[in-house]
Amino acid sequence: MAEQDGIAQAPASDEATLQQELDAFLASAEGDVLLWHDASGAFDEAVGWLGLPGDVVLVREDMGSRFDLARRLNDVAPDERVLFYRRHEEVIELGDWFCDLEARCGRFRPTCGAVVVEAAPRPPAKPAAEPEAPAPKPEAPAAEPEVPAAKPEVPVAELDKDWYTLEEFVQLSGGRSADALGFRAYADCVVSNRFAGLWDYYDSLFEQPIVCKDDLDPDLPGVQSFVVYTYQHAQRGYLFDYEKDSWITRTGLRELEISDTAMRDFVGGALGAAAEAGLDCFTVPWLRRQRTGLELLEYGLSDCFYESVLFSCSQSVSSSRCCKRRIFAAAGTGCRGRDLVRVLVSREGNLGADDLIDDLSEVFGIQISRSQLIDLARKAGLFYSPELGRIYRDHQSFVEEVE
Repeated sequence: MAEQDGIAQAPASDEATLQQELDAFLASAEGDVLLWHDASGAFDEAVGWLGLPGDVVLVREDMGSRFDLARRLNDVAPDERVLFYRRHEEVIELGDWFCDLEARCGRFRPTCGAVVVEAAPRPPAKPAAEPEAPAPKPEAPAAEPEVPAAKPEVPVAELDKDWYTLEEFVQLSGGRSADALGFRAYADCVVSNRFAGLWDYYDSLFEQPIVCKDDLDPDLPGVQSFVVYTYQHAQRGYLFDYEKDSWITRTGLRELEISDTAMRDFVGGALGAAAEAGLDCFTVPWLRRQRTGLELLEYGLSDCFYESVLFSCSQSVSSSRCCKRRIFAAAGTGCRGRDLVRVLVSREGNLGADDLIDDLSEVFGIQISRSQLIDLARKAGLFYSPELGRIYRDHQSFVEEVE
């Protein structure tokens, strides 16, 4: 990777940026169906080669009848999500078969421009079980995009913030360029020249030990560059979820006297506990019930904190979601809700559906309905008997049971 004045240039910028942005979006987005609008068809070919997590399924609107698409989108398993690619404008309109999805689902909005990547500061020594020192961080385009001009006579509104979305800046700028008003424009926002760059501004938001999401500009979560920033920092161990509405930074970890060694031991101990219990995958609530003696668990922090510690070790730990609960496993191991159900049923031979629902809820923290469990069982290759209300390892096990 070439570097000039401390700025590393990312190769194949459009492709690399698109994959980075999609990874970041999928890591943070909620919901079983996620939308990607591409009315112009600019990403038509890219959709085919992009990498997706194991729990995400791509569905293209142009690859099936509306009946088939509606059936598929209404049959999303509890341990999977659908990325629905539409050659359609981002608009809710009468006559659209999928207007209900348009009204409720999250949207992937790639910036897909030439990318400048700031070299990342060297972090504290990382434990062996964690990823290597962070790779350079992706940033927004260095070149100022064309900002649609308003009428020159429109007066400039008071610009009292350091950061604006492009749309808001166009409304307030009176047709003047970002540079003329002391700002630098990027693909999806503008930043005051008081900051060296976009990453520098985002860094300034995370200087405190604990950062509450409600204290930030409400438009930030919808801006792709910020989503990528938080994703990359979480993935590489700079930023962790503290509660659902806040993050804890490295400064916060030091104030709590949480060391890299404790986090390394937590990750290794979690994987070891699952292996000892004969589980391919596990959840944080399950881990809390085990007598692991792990130092990090003694802090009594939130589930989302411990989940983010595991997520930061993506080279050794894989993850997915089932009914909004994160599931973890050793890298390269099956890590889906159906895998967990398969293991739990297989080691007993058969389990009552109600007992398994209680076990998943109380032990693993997975709130699942009966219909969702039956769906998972069938997708796991298990056999469900509605007459007995039990799930069997396979049909043969059921036959042997009733004979």
